[in-house]
Amino acid sequence: MRSTSNPVFRNLQPQQGGYAGFGSAPGAGQFPSNPYGQQPQYPGYQQPYQPAVPTTRPMTIDDVVQKTGITLGVVTLTAILSYALTSANHGLAVLFLAVGGLGGFALAMIMTFGRKQDNPALVLSYAALEG
Repeated sequence: MRSTSNPVFRNLQPQQGGYAGFGSAPGAGQFPSNPYGQQPQYPGYQQPYQPAVPTTRPMTIDDVVQKTGITLGVVTLTAILSYALTSANHGLAVLFLAVGGLGGFALAMIMTFGRKQDNPALVLSYAALEG
C-alpha cells in the first residue's frame, strides 16, 4: 500500500476485501473454526475467543446514491432559502456569505483533522453552510 502525506487519507484504516465498511472492527465477521458448535467436555477446557458478530455491512452503490442525493438536497434547499432571503434584503447577503464561508471552513477542518469524515450530522451541517 502506498503512503501519503494527506491527513485525510493517512488516518483511514486499511480495508480488506475491497468493500467499504462503516465502523467495522478488525476481525469482525470471522467465525469459530468448529463447524458443529460443540464444545469438548473435559476439565480445563477454555472457551475459544468468539469474535463479535459484525454490526455493519458492505457499502453498496445504492447507499452512495442515497447519501449523495440527501446531501445534494440539503445544499439545494439551503441555497434556495438563502437566495429568497437575500433577494428581499440585500444586507443579509454579507452575513450569509460570512457565516457560510467561515462555518464551512471550520467544519471542513474539524472533519479533516478530527477524523470525523463519516459523521452524518457534520456532513449535513457542512452541506447546509455551503448552500
